[in-house]
Amino acid sequence: MHIPPLRQRKDDIPLLVRHVLSRYPDANGNITSITPEALAILRRYDYPGNVRELENIIEYAQAFCGNSVIQPSHLPLGLNSLSLHASSVPGDARNLEDNEREHILSVLHSVAGNKTKAAKLLGIDRVSLWRKLKKIDGNDISPPG
Repeated sequence: MHIPPLRQRKDDIPLLVRHVLSRYPDANGNITSITPEALAILRRYDYPGNVRELENIIEYAQAFCGNSVIQPSHLPLGLNSLSLHASSVPGDARNLEDNEREHILSVLHSVAGNKTKAAKLLGIDRVSLWRKLKKIDGNDISPPG
């Protein structure tokens, strides 16, 4: 029996996400759904690892989700970057620095300003985050201590 890869059956993704959330609840059993924005990001990804990769992505998001709904900022960084301008037309594209700034600020907002958590989600250390924030704000921000 031949089952097409997940990248060819994107309409199955919402059902699979619901299945994974019900099958693998988070440690507290609190995560019950996913935002339409996060689901849209998942639908844009090609899944070279097929359904198993989708399961891993949902488990990753559960680990970083602080409430009952998975948000785009809870998705792995590579996927989350798909949301930055996926709907933009080429003439509306922004530069990499603008995209990075928007992403960093979005992640910071999702963790209520906790720079340690934000750095972890971004896959960088706190000092690197501090430097990026200093560059974004242009303010004299004291280094993490």
